[in-house]
Amino acid sequence: MNTSKVTSEFRAAQWMQIIKDRQESGMNVKNFCLARGISRDAYFYWQHKLRKAACNSMTKAGEISAPVVDFKKAIHEYLHPKKPQVGGADFTPNIFYIAG
Repeated sequence: MNTSKVTSEFRAAQWMQIIKDRQESGMNVKNFCLARGISRDAYFYWQHKLRKAACNSMTKAGEISAPVVDFKKAIHEYLHPKKPQVGGADFTPNIFYIAG
């Protein structure tokens, strides 16, 4: 028996329950961790690790059919939209000349 694998799975199951308890408590992470004596860093580490494992598991099982989104790139493009090129198909002038 691989004891490190069993230990890892046991620890992951414990943290899944802790994260579920926090969600059901309605408390924010800071107060929940203070009440439980848990490090916020450990909480977020395990939340990230478990989410990543769940996503990998779903991808391997073929449950995700949507393309993987590069959120960092998507946020950057949202915050810094490309400016239309002059004369391009997207160009709309905002100054009009009125003769007369």
